Amino acid sequence: MVALCPSPVPVPTPVSPVSPVLSLRVTTVALGKHRLYAREAGEQRRMVARRVAHPGYDPSTKDNDIMLLKLVAPAAISERVRPIAVASCLPEAGTTCVTSGWGLGYTWTHLVAPGIHLVLQCVNVTLFSSAECRRFYPDSITANMICAGNVQGGTDSCQGDSGGPLVCRGALQGIVSWGMERCGQPRRPGVYTKVCRYARWIRDTMDDT
Repeated sequence: MVALCPSPVPVPTPVSPVSPVLSLRVTTVALGKHRLYAREAGEQRRMVARRVAHPGYDPSTKDNDIMLLKLVAPAAISERVRPIAVASCLPEAGTTCVTSGWGLGYTWTHLVAPGIHLVLQCVNVTLFSSAECRRFYPDSITANMICAGNVQGGTDSCQGDSGGPLVCRGALQGIVSWGMERCGQPRRPGVYTKVCRYARWIRDTMDDT
């Protein structure tokens, strides 16, 4: 991430979609957070009651890279913490979306921010078609993945952003999944879990928990 995000990104509640890799040891979540290590007014902390990984998750390919966290107590909806719509369909290629996190700040030529950011960052990225995504990463893209970034490079999610949101037109379209070790390279966009493929699974899992 390279740009300051002016406000926290809305957080889905009471069950939040995230990446299984990050969630195996998560016992507490912080909602409405902006500064990573500071306790802030309006921040909410909730214990995790249950983790539900997608049964088809493949750690070798990152396919079905999604897990739901059920909180012990519901979040309180506020100015800093709001639910977000889960996408039911994918917008057209070329749509501008926003991704956010506290991860490394890379350009494709050098590291611009050693270590993770202390303040939440966000950046605009462009959604690519499935065909473009497969051309960028032959034999690595499944039907459950989408790509977003910039053909010329320079804007991307990075290490430390995994599990973060990709928001398009006010809906959660993706979850940061994987990409190149050196982020922001030309023709090497970030790869995200395609959330609309899991809308029914999310609803069914929430009903069962």
